[in-house]
Amino acid sequence: MPIKGSKNLKSKCRKLTVGVLSVMIAGVMVPGTWLSQAQAVSGSTPIRVALSINGPKYNNTYDTVNLAGKLGGLQIGFNGANGFQSVYETTSTLPIPSSLDNFFIIAGEYSNWPEALTMAQKLKGAGLSENIFIETRAGKKIYQTVSGYYETLEEAERVAATIRGLGLGNKIAGWYRLQAGSHATFQTAQQQVDAIRGKGFDAYVSARQTAVGANSYEVWVGNAASAAERDALKASLAAQGISASPISYAANYVLFKQDGITDEHTSTYHLFSESTKQELVFQGKGNPGILRFEEKGLSYRGQLIVRGYNQRLAVVNHLPLDDYLKGVVPREMSTGWPLEALKAQAVAARSYAVRQSPDKWGIAQVDDTTWDQAYGGYTWEYDDTNQAVVNTRGQVLMYNNGTPANSGDDQIVSTFFSASHGGRSADSSEVWGNPVPYLKSVDSHWDSVSVQVRKEPDWYRAMFASGMIGYVRNDFVSLTGKKNSIGLAEGTIVEDCNIRPLPDVSRLTGRVIGTAREGERVLILEKRTEYNQFAWMRGFSSAEMQQQLGLSSPVNSLLVTEAGPSGRVRAVSANGQAIRPATGDEMRAIFGVDNTLFTIEETGKFTVLGAGGRTSQFPDAKRQVQNLQAISGTGTVSPVNGTSDSFLILGAGGGNRVVTKEPAYILWGGGDGHGLGMSQWGAYGMAQEGYTYDKILTHYFVNTYLTPLQ
Repeated sequence: MPIKGSKNLKSKCRKLTVGVLSVMIAGVMVPGTWLSQAQAVSGSTPIRVALSINGPKYNNTYDTVNLAGKLGGLQIGFNGANGFQSVYETTSTLPIPSSLDNFFIIAGEYSNWPEALTMAQKLKGAGLSENIFIETRAGKKIYQTVSGYYETLEEAERVAATIRGLGLGNKIAGWYRLQAGSHATFQTAQQQVDAIRGKGFDAYVSARQTAVGANSYEVWVGNAASAAERDALKASLAAQGISASPISYAANYVLFKQDGITDEHTSTYHLFSESTKQELVFQGKGNPGILRFEEKGLSYRGQLIVRGYNQRLAVVNHLPLDDYLKGVVPREMSTGWPLEALKAQAVAARSYAVRQSPDKWGIAQVDDTTWDQAYGGYTWEYDDTNQAVVNTRGQVLMYNNGTPANSGDDQIVSTFFSASHGGRSADSSEVWGNPVPYLKSVDSHWDSVSVQVRKEPDWYRAMFASGMIGYVRNDFVSLTGKKNSIGLAEGTIVEDCNIRPLPDVSRLTGRVIGTAREGERVLILEKRTEYNQFAWMRGFSSAEMQQQLGLSSPVNSLLVTEAGPSGRVRAVSANGQAIRPATGDEMRAIFGVDNTLFTIEETGKFTVLGAGGRTSQFPDAKRQVQNLQAISGTGTVSPVNGTSDSFLILGAGGGNRVVTKEPAYILWGGGDGHGLGMSQWGAYGMAQEGYTYDKILTHYFVNTYLTPLQ
């Protein structure tokens, strides 16, 4: 799985084939509690996945979520000791809104839908949540526009002040209610609700979770914001001959309100549940039972659980492990890849998932982002990725610390992976700063397959008549077949195109430095494949490197001073100042690069041989006010290469090198991601060469073995 960390450290995604390139950790990460009960892992092992959560690392929650049965409707209820208890079922495929039973603001009540909708749009325009409830009092239909839902009264009061500024109503309502009856069926409870509404009160059906098989439906009255308001309501009910008492919230419940979805003729129940620990469960009807989470635009197997967590509404997908993996493998590795590579990914994903603590996220074992493993649910399933899961059912990767397999010391492996290792995987000491016995540096030359599979275009580094040197894509250049006097190939621009400092069009490095015009003659200095996951380059001026490193002065010298077992950079020196972060991920963040497997070319550093055998070292000579000049055959003196920042130096052996007048740096690197464990493109290349998934895994994770297929 990808290593986790700050979102701003993520590798960029460009023309992705691999679903997730990498994410990093900040600080040293030590393997968590070892699990030795691999025999307990099966396809039906349950797992809880956080789809929407106010967690310690990020918040992706909603005020209201809309869940729908994708095939034949859905069941709503509770999980208990005796399994799932259904309290409401529908065959409709319309989404069912669900919220936490907290405080809310009544912005207005109207006799017609258009007016209520106008007010709801005002709330939405102000960035506030909005719903329109359909209430019936004394035989009259009322459209109630509300905003919510807030765990504390103080939060509700702050929002009410904002709504007041919009010129709308700002009455705060809440969960202080009264119980007026208990029934065995929803229908009989609804009959009492209608009778109470006929006397001018707001009343609702609420279903309780019970310890026995029979369901219990209660009649609840009111939406008071305080105990005092509730007591006043009780007196009003008594005056109408209705006996009611304060509600005990000890047992789980779901409250049913009528919600207008799109117009006054289309409505559904809006469900409310207790806002702290209670879990309201949705199951899809049909085979398979599939649920759609409208806010995420995705569908899921298993159960969707709505509950409160950290004062916000959370949604958890509860399902069997292999059903979860069916939504992970195609997000982490693409459909259409060799089956053996997909199977290796399935085992890696399974091993990672079962290592996680059941309460890692408080209410879930994993989340659906690259903090854990990207997960797309049923929507992302494909036949071949599903087959990879089924063909490896129950298998996890184990390490035995050099003792015989199944000796009792066996441990489930932390199966880290990233998109490409750039030809060689990292040693854990290079990434974390501490060793892990099965995360060693190993050969990963198969990574290069990504260049052929993705068909990356080639670029020419060209010199123009103006003296400018830059890269243009090869399909914009026609080679003439001729060479100039120093052996450089000649070419002609066939269509207007951009000139770039590096062979890349990405946001990070693909800036434009000029325009090549059709018919313009150029000299070809080299041909390179476009910046890709296997090999890349980043260019920095002295000022840009100063900003990147956060230094107080321009960078005039930048050297690699220490590399790890795989060649990844551990330390650099900038202007003589040592930079040695604790982890490789921090090094990636410092330079803003995809991998720490790189070298540094100082393009402003070169030696010029002058008259009498004297030499000048640049950029030192420039700081001593020595400037390079070009002298023509007629004796005219002009700056080298005119106004261009770079120029070509010819070596004694006939080679050439592009250098810059000012200090500048190119980082020549390879790989995309932290480089630990399995390379996804390496797995692709190995599978293409006939390696099976077990051989792929045991190559990248040293001295490991697979548990038997179940």
